[in-house]
Order: sequence, then structure tokens, then C-alpha cells
Amino acid sequence: MANWNGVPYKAQLVASSKWGTKCPYALNAKKITIHNTDNSATAQNEADYHNGNWNETSFHIAVDDVQAVQVIPFNRNAWASGDGGNGYGNRNTIHIEICKNYDRNRNTTNLLAGQQSQYVKAEANAVKIAAAIMVQEGIAAHPDNVKRHYDWNGKWCPSKILNEGRWNTVRALIVAETQRLSGKPVTPAPKPTAPKPVAPSTGLKRGTIAKWATHYQTGQKISPFVIGKAYNIIQTKNVSQSKSKKAYLMAGIMSWVLEQDLVESGINIAAKPSTPAPKPAVTDRWISKKGTAVITTPVGIKLRGTSSGDHANPINLGQLALLPKGSSVVYDKILVQKNGHVWVRQPRSGGYGWMPVSDTKNGVATGGYWVSGVSI
Repeated sequence: MANWNGVPYKAQLVASSKWGTKCPYALNAKKITIHNTDNSATAQNEADYHNGNWNETSFHIAVDDVQAVQVIPFNRNAWASGDGGNGYGNRNTIHIEICKNYDRNRNTTNLLAGQQSQYVKAEANAVKIAAAIMVQEGIAAHPDNVKRHYDWNGKWCPSKILNEGRWNTVRALIVAETQRLSGKPVTPAPKPTAPKPVAPSTGLKRGTIAKWATHYQTGQKISPFVIGKAYNIIQTKNVSQSKSKKAYLMAGIMSWVLEQDLVESGINIAAKPSTPAPKPAVTDRWISKKGTAVITTPVGIKLRGTSSGDHANPINLGQLALLPKGSSVVYDKILVQKNGHVWVRQPRSGGYGWMPVSDTKNGVATGGYWVSGVSI
């Protein structure tokens, strides 16, 4: 295995037949973007899963405490920023995933001692790899060239680094390592060409993301951290979508927002949407639905049980088995927790088993499903 800036490295590139889905555009990288994977999988597992599916999500390289594995060429884009097909993050940056940051059994980034030591090493390796990429790709050693996923669409990522308030420190380490490798002082970053401002005739220069907004104009989900925040509007375009005739590109998140999802923010918005009816309080809910769930995550899923009937919090049940990728579970009911997991209930002799298939927040599945055959 090759060694890159002191880190074991290998290229395991996705098949060219999948480029149209995973990395359809040429890339001349101007910045890097740092992510956490929000699970305990290894870089190898992340690479295997990435290359084994046809999902329109991707990244360039995954790094853990053992190695770095590259899956997308650095001259092709990756879909990792959540800022749309023409988003700056998706089309102009190299995406680096730092692994092993999250304990799903305990639902936290506050890791136990053994897990923490692995993550510390993974993060240190990622700093070295990030710097090596910047030098190789000619990206100047400047803080503005090292971005968080959060900077593109408001997603709380890299979650462990942000939870611990260490982003400025990590970014400074990457810049310093880049400077050391290149033997050059910190260089001011070139500014990307700014989009043309909104024509003054629109009268629209700033807007606040409405509390009822759920998706950007491009289809990606709007992060809860964006809701209620005001942003300058730097570009407008005509659309015919839902109840909107226009969409606005918001500075700071570099995402297109429909006019129906903006509210007044010290400006005049001609067609202000009517206030929707209050939404009912979010609670745990049960769905009577039958099917077969097939595990797709490379790390497998723990099956818990047994219970004699419905169980409000199956995480408290004992572990029956660790089911590997490809295993199937026949279920007869689904539990959607307000904040926790989506669970499927498996009829068993003498009771029921329970398997988590996704994380939830405010009653909505987040981060994708770990199985096929389940939807809510």
C-alpha cells in the first residue's frame, strides 16, 4: 500500500460506468470540504458501500485511523454538499470524510475511550491527507479554502468537530500542514466569481427562511439549522414550481430557495404566503405496514428483543444478533420515534424482535435508511 504524507493510502475508484451518477462533471478544485461520516464504519467499509451502490451521493476520499481510501478522482465532482446540482460545494470542492466519529448504540459523538483514540488518529490522518490534497491540487494554504459541510447547506457536519467547538483548530492544523508541505507562507485565497446581484427593480435583497420551509428549489432537504435565519440574496431566477414563480440564491448557504419559503426580513416581498395552520405536536407514532427489510449498510445492524408486544423504546432491549449486510428481516409494524430511530417489528416465536433502520429527528427519518424495503 502506498504512503501519502505519512498515511497509508490506496485508490479504489468507483467504476467509470457509474461516473454519470456519482461524479458527472469535471472538477478544477478550488477548496476542500471536511465531513464526519456519523457512524463507526471504517474507511474501507465506506469505500465499499460507496462503490457498490448507484445512489446520487458521493465523496472523494474516506480517512480513518488505519488508512485513506480514495473513490472519486480529484478531477471529477462529488455529490456531498447538499447545495444542488450547480452548488459551489458540489462543483468546486474536494470532499474528505473523517470516519468513526459516532457511536450509534449510544447515539452520541461523545465516544468511549477506545473509540475516541481511534477517532483522534483518524482526524490526525485526515489533516495530513487534506494538506497533501491541497498541495497536489494547487489549493492555496488559506483558511477560506478549508470548508465544513455546514458552510454549504447548513447541515451540522462535521458533527463531532462542531459539537466540540474545535472547527477553527482543525482548520488551522490543515492550513499549517499545507504550508509546511508546500514550503510557502499562507497565501490569500482567490475569490470565486460572484453571481450577478439581483436587479434593483426586484426590490428583494434579503430574506428569512420560513419556518414551514422543507426543501430547497433543487430538491434537497433544508436543514433545521437554516430555518429562521436571514441571508442576503445574490441571484434570482424564474421557475414554475409549487406556488412559486421565482427562486433566490442565498448567500452563506449558496442554495436556491423558492419565494414561497421566504418571509419578510426588512424588505418588501410582494406575494407573502398565508400563514399555514399550526402543525400538530410531533410524537412517537406506529405504522401498520408489512414488508421485508434487507440490510444495506456494510457494518450490519443489531437486532434487539424480545418483547411481548409493542415496545416504546426497543434500544433498551437486549441484543439478539448482529445481522450482516444482505440479511433480511420480515416485519409487520413500524415504530417512528420522535427523536431516536425508525424501528421495524419482527414477529418471532414467543414475541417480537426489533431492528433500527434509520435515525430520526422531530419524527422524520434523517441520514438515509440502512436497509432497503422500508419507507415511511
